[in-house]
Amino acid sequence: MADRIIKGDSGNDVIIQNNDGSRKIEVTNSGDVEVTGDFKATTVKATNLKANDGTAGLVVADSTGRVQVAEKIETDDIIEKTSAHGVEIDGLLIKDSALNTGSIGDDVNFSNKYYLQLTLGAAFTLGSGGSYINTTGTSSPYFTNSGDNTNILPTDTNNIKLIRKGIYLISFNVTSFQHSSTYSAQIDCEILGGTSVNPTSVIAENRTQIANTVSVADYGSGTACFVGERDANSFVRFFCEGFTTDDVSLNTQTSVSIVLIRPIA
Repeated sequence: MADRIIKGDSGNDVIIQNNDGSRKIEVTNSGDVEVTGDFKATTVKATNLKANDGTAGLVVADSTGRVQVAEKIETDDIIEKTSAHGVEIDGLLIKDSALNTGSIGDDVNFSNKYYLQLTLGAAFTLGSGGSYINTTGTSSPYFTNSGDNTNILPTDTNNIKLIRKGIYLISFNVTSFQHSSTYSAQIDCEILGGTSVNPTSVIAENRTQIANTVSVADYGSGTACFVGERDANSFVRFFCEGFTTDDVSLNTQTSVSIVLIRPIA
């Protein structure tokens, strides 16, 4: 069947419109097709879809169907098309509310939370039976603190409450000295942890020797270190005890460092 051609006079547009002229299709003399009103179709095939001013748009590639955008895409939600596939952005895969593949670059900024530094507020003689070091108040022996004392919370006299579940690094660094010039001494430092206040389970321990080497006070140091998972709202505390003699003291270099390495669900 032969084609039927509708063609305007030279220099004029061709216009097809409805009865009241409110909707129309206009083929301009320059070759553009302009539609006044909604454009409805089951399938629209195109390579380029541009903004009205022609400055930016979408490019739909043949065969792959990939869509290229010359500018930013603004949307409230991006969800996966195929179940269990996730959403991939330049090699970064987000799936089931988790970052499955990809890495965190050097220019990503993190919050200044989830670390706490404790430092002994004053030198203290342990005496017989040892002592827990207080995390609140100024009754000796006591720690002062700096850092995030909201999520790593000093509480209940000598406890630290770990608000978030995660992998923690806890380092208890003890510097001690022995007053007497006639004895050697041993110092025991412990990190205790549990799900309730005042835990009694030792999760890390160190014993070190203070040797009798000079006629004045002798010094020794040791570190108990823990790394591992702790539950949300669990507790840790810190204990020191001297052996052989009762005049072993903690020096003000004694400290604790607590860092949340990785929060977990």
